[in-house]
Amino acid sequence: ETGVTEFLDCTKTHRGPCRVHSFHYAPEDFLTLDSTLTNEQKALLGCGPFFGTRCDSSDPVALYDSVGEEQDIPLIPAGGGIDFLNADASFLLQSWPGIEGTDERFWTPRLRAAFDAAEADRVRITARKPSDPRYDPGLIQECADRTNANLPRFCRVLRPIADIGAGVPERFLSPGRFDPQPLSDGSFTSGFSDAFKATLGGTRLVPTWLTTAESLIQPQTIRLGTYRDIFGTVQLLGTRAVNAQPCTVFNERDGTVDILPGCRGIESIEGIDDELADGSLGSDGITERFVVRFQEGYLPSVDGCVFGGSGKVLQIGGIEVVAFTSDGRLVEGKLRRELESCADDSDLAQNSNHRLPGADPLRQGVVIAGARALFHPLAGCLPDEDAASLDIRRNLCPYGVNVPARDARNFSLELAGIDPSGRGPENVFLFTSEGAALSFNVLMFLTAVSCNGDPEADILADSECFDPEDSFSPARCSYAAPHLCGTIAGLLGAAGPARNTVQAGGSNGFGRRVFLWQGGGEVLLAYDRRNTLGLSADFAEDRTKTNWGMEFTWVGKRTVLDNNSLNAVSQVQDFNLTISVDRPTFINFLNPNRTFFFNSQWFFRYTTNWNSGMGHAGPWNVLATFAVLAGYFQDRLLPQFITIYDFQSQSGGFLPSVQYRFTENFSATMGFLSFYGRTQSREMPLRSIGPYGNRAGPKAYQDPEENFISVLRQRDEIFMRLRWTF
Repeated sequence: ETGVTEFLDCTKTHRGPCRVHSFHYAPEDFLTLDSTLTNEQKALLGCGPFFGTRCDSSDPVALYDSVGEEQDIPLIPAGGGIDFLNADASFLLQSWPGIEGTDERFWTPRLRAAFDAAEADRVRITARKPSDPRYDPGLIQECADRTNANLPRFCRVLRPIADIGAGVPERFLSPGRFDPQPLSDGSFTSGFSDAFKATLGGTRLVPTWLTTAESLIQPQTIRLGTYRDIFGTVQLLGTRAVNAQPCTVFNERDGTVDILPGCRGIESIEGIDDELADGSLGSDGITERFVVRFQEGYLPSVDGCVFGGSGKVLQIGGIEVVAFTSDGRLVEGKLRRELESCADDSDLAQNSNHRLPGADPLRQGVVIAGARALFHPLAGCLPDEDAASLDIRRNLCPYGVNVPARDARNFSLELAGIDPSGRGPENVFLFTSEGAALSFNVLMFLTAVSCNGDPEADILADSECFDPEDSFSPARCSYAAPHLCGTIAGLLGAAGPARNTVQAGGSNGFGRRVFLWQGGGEVLLAYDRRNTLGLSADFAEDRTKTNWGMEFTWVGKRTVLDNNSLNAVSQVQDFNLTISVDRPTFINFLNPNRTFFFNSQWFFRYTTNWNSGMGHAGPWNVLATFAVLAGYFQDRLLPQFITIYDFQSQSGGFLPSVQYRFTENFSATMGFLSFYGRTQSREMPLRSIGPYGNRAGPKAYQDPEENFISVLRQRDEIFMRLRWTF
């Protein structure tokens, strides 16, 4: 039930499953995917018992009948690790900046004011090329460009600058770079490297999504904020991040979305303070307990523990947690027993702590401390202007990264509102599930190793590489801005959102993340027979001297593209009515010898079962044309003007032309074609034929289309045609 299976060492005398090797199960081992995750969580990573593989090693598992006698087929063959081919992208990427709900840029009034003030105080340094007689080797030693010697892309500071170096950390006096820009006198001016410039008093702020900014609710977290009701009771109401729920599938029976096992967690949380220190009703500003609702179907043995505790009592920072189900009932039965196991110091099989598996008595009692309450380690760490600052002394989040233990964040003190840093409950963020915490751990690991394996990578010059000496920079790959890392951007680019509707697994207005290789679908080419029934009539109307023509057609069971259908097509019926009217008319002052021929045609169409996912405007549409033709010089010169307009797409065109017939065999025609229209949008497919790509903007879940004449709006042309008939 815990997802932690104890396999025996094959070298021992026993019967049953055993590991062939045991070198990686030493007491000093870290927690691993296999030893901590449930089988359902492993399956969402594309590994584990459901796939017959290991998640963190290639150690095979065999079945022995007796000592030294292995069966022919091993239980788990050699080979293991996360399998991206089968992994669930929404599970793996759920806590990453860059997914839906995390904007690329963010502004707060305080950040905007600080940004403007810093920009007004930027340090400007003039850099000259070595060939310039005004070149000062004490200021800038070298400016170089790999492609253009006259416009250097960066400069290197090779030694301290005596007149402005006082009090500047040694790191910033070592080689650094900045982007120079040309001046009118041929020199180049710019600030130093952002970190160096910050030490000189001008700190530039970068408005991007940051994991450390206190105003941002990080993906798949719940933020505790303060609310005071009319009775004076203080409640810490959790504000959940607005992101897509990961691991969702459409339930066709009730038309809702289900969450896959292994991905469930907290639905809501609030802190309650309902009595004063003397026991009377009121508020003393101290939270007595947290009330938590878990998502439907949540079980720690399947989804992992979100909270730890002591003595079978769940706790957050030492404060008791009272658990409820999604429908508001106190937890009971199996869920209650498993939650108690999460907080039971004597039962180390769950999330709070872990006992290493194995039958060796020397290792059997080894315990490795694990997570308790799943706090987001960086969220809410810094004020926005500090998090967005390029000054390394301001943007460092004190969470175990080059920080003494005594200065590290203390979430218990922050929850109580007595942390010396000034951070309070509103700065505390909890992951909504164990899967969300795992996703964040993967994010931090990939951030730290970005460019690690590339010997040619220039970490200082390449902003997509992680610089351990500037680990929280908002302007480059860092713990604060991991989405700027090349590795992270590559993985985010390999997965895109599906449609944001329930039928496609969407939730909270966002689509479900799917890897590119898991998208797409099969295509069936079919040539269907159409049954068409038509009626027509023609008549002349003497009073107006016009000729009329009418046609009516019915087309039954026509197959059309439908983005709202699970198989991308639907059956419709078309009812079409065409009305044509023409009249020859004399306009004596233009041509006293020949009539002008006026003609107008109107095409009406009604489509049954139409919806917005179909590839044309409907259910009604009208297309109209108007034409004027004339003849001069015994019909040698034939001018004509045609215009066309489609009402639903608001597209049309003008088609004037002139023909001159030199002989009955040879003629020349000149004219031009001018079209106009607009781009319209329709819902993206529920199931796309092609892979899902990243989308952004106000119409992220819509596909653009050019309807009817709009497809020609970029095809205006002037033409001349010579014709010889023989």
